[in-house]
Amino acid sequence: MANNAIQIYDGTPTEVITLSADMATSETCGGQAEWDNSTDLWPAAVATLFVTDWGADPSGGPIDLYLMKGAMGSGAEDEDAGGITYGLGIVTAANETQTAGLHYVGSFSWDVDTGAQRRAITFSTMGIKKAYFYINNQTGTTVGQPITVDVEGFTLTPSA
Repeated sequence: MANNAIQIYDGTPTEVITLSADMATSETCGGQAEWDNSTDLWPAAVATLFVTDWGADPSGGPIDLYLMKGAMGSGAEDEDAGGITYGLGIVTAANETQTAGLHYVGSFSWDVDTGAQRRAITFSTMGIKKAYFYINNQTGTTVGQPITVDVEGFTLTPSA
């Protein structure tokens, strides 16, 4: 049928988080690469989290995804979240647990420790030109490395 809404993806996901060490429970990490939406202005995106291994069953809760906005207003202002400045890469060695001031995006739910797993969430990117992403481990167990998060923008358009 013509004019049905179909999804059009960017085609090039950005790896926004890359961790090469295990992530303890309650730890916040991320900010390795900026997601730049300033040209395409995708109204939505998919974030995909890849976890390689688990210390035990992830029964405590999810891994939460957060972001910090950049290029706001006239394009020159970046957010600052009380101790986490825009573009600050946080690795597991920092032992950071703060999420205050970051924008909650969504949660990746887990229920078994079956080794390598991928989970994806879809979220609105309305009003977001650039962003750094962070994850907070609430699973109750250590998450094994490598750990990555990719973000890819998409939109809806009428079909032919």
